[in-house]
Amino acid sequence: MATYIHTGMTAYVYRKIGGYRAFIMKTARDRWQLTNEELMAAWELDESAEPLEARVLRSNWCVRCDVCSETFMVDPEDPVFWCPNCLNRKQGGKARRIIFPEVQTRAEIEEILEKRADPRSRNWKPGETLSDLPKVPLKVPAPSAALSVRQWNIVHGEL
Repeated sequence: MATYIHTGMTAYVYRKIGGYRAFIMKTARDRWQLTNEELMAAWELDESAEPLEARVLRSNWCVRCDVCSETFMVDPEDPVFWCPNCLNRKQGGKARRIIFPEVQTRAEIEEILEKRADPRSRNWKPGETLSDLPKVPLKVPAPSAALSVRQWNIVHGEL
């Protein structure tokens, strides 16, 4: 079966730029006109900072910055996050560690989610157990006038 749950290394938009870190650095460079030296220094890890937990959001492994709420795809092979929006200023500009589920658990999560026909329904959040995930494919209706996009996202576990 093809991989439908993407990471910062498998998603096309990240790959065409050179991978996860290259994408984050390009985003920061475009937003803040940072130098390569400043960007490389940003990947120094703040060991004292509380790690962020990875989640699956619409078929992508992501992490949400707990300072500015910006969400970016991340990669379990490079479990470090530096936010190109707020520049991790709370951590003195240093990167933070990302916690992913163990390899076997991550594979089981992906196996369950990949059975869902609609990529928008492939969501998992930290604390959600394998038994919490429905084992049958979910069909997600498009947002309707009855629900705002925000309400629709809340109902489907995306906020």
